[in-house]
Amino acid sequence: MTKESSVSDWDGGTARGAGVIGKNIRIKGVVRGKEDLVVEGEVDGSITLPEHHLTLERPSRTTAEVKARNATIRGRHRGNAEAIDKIEITAEAVMIGDLRSPRLVIREGAKFRGTVDMEVPLPPGLEPGEKKPHERGEGKPEGQGHNKKKNRGGGSE
Repeated sequence: MTKESSVSDWDGGTARGAGVIGKNIRIKGVVRGKEDLVVEGEVDGSITLPEHHLTLERPSRTTAEVKARNATIRGRHRGNAEAIDKIEITAEAVMIGDLRSPRLVIREGAKFRGTVDMEVPLPPGLEPGEKKPHERGEGKPEGQGHNKKKNRGGGSE
């Protein structure tokens, strides 16, 4: 009995048909592809795999803008990463840069510095810069403005 694997259950090992940038390879420039890619070496520039999985393995050192369907980061990566489906940062990874993906996994032990945008619509009142109902004065009975002080026990005024 054989088991077929797909991108959704791909565990990050070297999948059949995946390209590999080996440990002793260094690329400076643009990497684009139409197949899964495993990076063990160094890439300085950009990596674009819009319909495929990118894996930055443990020995990899990348300074790149990354765009892929899915990305697994195990090595050292400096630069922004964007995935259409999911980004996973494993426990041994060091990631410095911003992440943008609807699904994100950051494993315990991973080192990450940057921002996260999960592209999800926020409920009313939670958008950045939008005042919350109590800050707009909504929901308070007449005569209860913001200027009244309340003594919450303890000290005197």
